[in-house]
Amino acid sequence: MKAVRYHEYGSPAVLCYEDAPIPEPGPGEVLVRVHAAGVNPADRQIRAGLRFRLEKPFAFIPGCEVSGIVEKRGAEVTGLGVGDEVYGMLGMTKRSDSPL
Repeated sequence: MKAVRYHEYGSPAVLCYEDAPIPEPGPGEVLVRVHAAGVNPADRQIRAGLRFRLEKPFAFIPGCEVSGIVEKRGAEVTGLGVGDEVYGMLGMTKRSDSPL
C-alpha cells in the first residue's frame, strides 16, 4: 500500500509518500481501506515529538481521524463485517507490532 509516513521527528518536511506493508488486524481490530483521513493538532504534536517519543527505527502514519471500508476482520470482532462503511478516531494503544 502507499502511505504518508515519517521516520524522524520534525517539520512537515519529514513526511514521505512511500510504500508501506499492509497491516494484519489483531484480535478485536479491523483493517480499513481508508478513503479519507483527517490530520488534527494531535498529529502535528506527534510529528514534532511533543506527544510521544517513539524508539528508532520507526515509521509512523499520521491521520488519527479516518473513514473507509472494512477490508478484513481480526478475531473477536463482532458487529462489523467486511464491506461495512466506517468512520472514527483511532486510539493510540500499544500492540506488539505497533510503534506506539
